[in-house]
Amino acid sequence: MAPVLALVGATGAVGTVMIDIINGRETVPWGEIRLIASARSAGKKITVRGEELTVIELKPEAFDGVDIAMFDVPDEISAVWAPIAASRGTVAVDNSGAFRMDDEVPLVVPEVNAGKVTERPKVRHWKCRVRVTLYRGFESLPLRQFSCCWKIPTD
Repeated sequence: MAPVLALVGATGAVGTVMIDIINGRETVPWGEIRLIASARSAGKKITVRGEELTVIELKPEAFDGVDIAMFDVPDEISAVWAPIAASRGTVAVDNSGAFRMDDEVPLVVPEVNAGKVTERPKVRHWKCRVRVTLYRGFESLPLRQFSCCWKIPTD
């Protein structure tokens, strides 16, 4: 079964670029893409890969069944919600500075230490999250590194 991706901050500036990148790819490895945003944006319809998706409100249950959540929200939102996502079994990938000084959260730079992303058991622990700095946005995320956890085509 293909993994489930959640885009947290889907209606924001970075979230909309992430959706554009996903829409521009020939294929994506995700079985489901879940759009998550503030209560103000909940209910909004956004077309992703030809399918109209409804934005859901950022709540703990929004992460149920999600394998990977990409957080592109302000630091204070990530600081609260990435640990909640992780506590529900989601790998939280944060692009903010919220965990910059947190020794418990590995900084993953794909071009430097992409192997850190495979430390899934540590990441799944409720107190641990993974922070990924993406130099070129979503395209630079080394999907093959997630292949240890799910069957993801990388070509």
